[in-house]
Amino acid sequence: MPKSNHVLNSDYILSAIILVCSAVLFIIDSQISFGIAGGVPYALLVMATYWNSSKWITIGAGIISTVLIALGYIVSEPSDFMVMAGANRIITIGVVWGTVWFVTQYRESLLRIQKNEKRVSALFEAATEGMLVSDLEGNIVMLNEKIEEQFGYSRDELIGKKIEILVPGLFREHNQNQRQEYYDDPKPRQVRVERSLYGIKKNGEKFPVEIGLNDFKTDNGKFLISYIIDITQRKKIEHQVRENEHRYSMLFQALTDEVLVFQVDKNMSPLPFAEVNNVACEMLGYRRAELHQKTIYDIVSASKKEVDDRIHHILEHGEVLWETEHLTSRGEVIPLEISARAFTFNENNTIISIGRDVRELRKLEQEILNISEEERRRIGQDMHDGLGQMLTGIGLIAQNLASKLKSNELPGAETAQEVSDMIREADDQAHLLARGLVPVDVEANGLEVAIGELVERMQKLYDQDIIYKRNNTASSLVIKDNNIAIHLYRIVQEALNNAVKHAEASIIMVGLQVSESSLEISIQDDGKGLDKIEDKTNGMGLRLMNFRAQMVGGYLEVHSKEGEGTEVTCKILNGS
Repeated sequence: MPKSNHVLNSDYILSAIILVCSAVLFIIDSQISFGIAGGVPYALLVMATYWNSSKWITIGAGIISTVLIALGYIVSEPSDFMVMAGANRIITIGVVWGTVWFVTQYRESLLRIQKNEKRVSALFEAATEGMLVSDLEGNIVMLNEKIEEQFGYSRDELIGKKIEILVPGLFREHNQNQRQEYYDDPKPRQVRVERSLYGIKKNGEKFPVEIGLNDFKTDNGKFLISYIIDITQRKKIEHQVRENEHRYSMLFQALTDEVLVFQVDKNMSPLPFAEVNNVACEMLGYRRAELHQKTIYDIVSASKKEVDDRIHHILEHGEVLWETEHLTSRGEVIPLEISARAFTFNENNTIISIGRDVRELRKLEQEILNISEEERRRIGQDMHDGLGQMLTGIGLIAQNLASKLKSNELPGAETAQEVSDMIREADDQAHLLARGLVPVDVEANGLEVAIGELVERMQKLYDQDIIYKRNNTASSLVIKDNNIAIHLYRIVQEALNNAVKHAEASIIMVGLQVSESSLEISIQDDGKGLDKIEDKTNGMGLRLMNFRAQMVGGYLEVHSKEGEGTEVTCKILNGS
């Protein structure tokens, strides 16, 4: 920055005075010859340059003094002591330049100190937190702009005042005690009390603060520096966070479905539950602390591989809906409809699982299915006993009419015969449809025969190549519960309908394998198949088949790939 005119004028005046004094000293020296004593007045002139703003004036004074001392020796009258006089002059010049060195170094030291003071002062003023310095009696001796901004006082209004002026009345005694404790045990600390600390502004407004303390010593004694942070905004944020947490907790606990939250490790294995709601505790029969020690493996009625596959699928697709069963602490099995979503929390893969208890829904669905099955049976019986008999009677009449017309060689005989044949075909179709609606008669034939008849009807109705393979360890298969037999029959019927109508298959295989421990039914085709898992699980037909499998204590698996066909398998353990 350019120097001010005032500083420049002072430099010029002082330099002029030094030059005049130097000239006077030279004149005196030339007359009486100062000798070695000449170093003193010249050194004083050099020292006088300290009050100039530039070191070059000091160096210039040293050069001028050197020149004048040398000229004083030259113009002095010759004598027998010229060598000694010359030595004295050299010593005098050394004194002058020693003074030059001292003045320049002293000035530079002071400049460095001033720069450091300015730097410290700038840092002190630029601090983003309030900084306030007080003495042992609590008198304010120094503060930065942030203190003025925080408390609304000017610097002049606070300097010399007790620090308690910034503390609300209720806290002043505590603040004095805190200060005294610090002086008794001086070490850097953060002021922490059970209740919040507050400052008070000039206008009387209180605001929350956080205070740090430290001390330092100077030649003027010991001082305490307080670091004051206005935490109003932080308190607002903390309050908002607490409100959000409370709101989240209320919503989380108010959900009427089971909610489980867990994370997975780097191997994609589930960790213990991080969060569970009250419904989960009540439904599963565990205390919250107990559930926090368990993983999804402990409560799911499925194999570890099935759980791992489901977790990988959730992480891959983000959100999945499926049905499963959870085990309670009492060993009870609860069917649930699970909606799971994956997200990232604290850089870890996290899954939230919401399970809806579908026991009542399953009962209702079972009642609906029973009603539907009864209605099917009634319609089938009506078709067989009513429509079938009427078609049979009409067919006989038409056949008799065709025979009379033909024997009498009357016209219309061929037409009457065609009508008779069509009525017979309609009667056969009605019997096939009725048989499909009333599929299984346990006492008469059983499931094995009913599936065989279903295959035959599907072949006739759709002209589809269907192969039925049975591999029974017993001579015949008997299902004691007719409802179970009906559910299994409907699974086969639905799978065959899907294969015939949608798969565009050239051949369909129906398999029935029975052993002492299990029963397995499979329907496999070589059609176009399904590619997406959503296509495999979201269809109403597949959901209904899966439900029927669960109703009879079994499980349904669907394996399909686009262009490679589809296989539906239903397996029941100890179901025969």
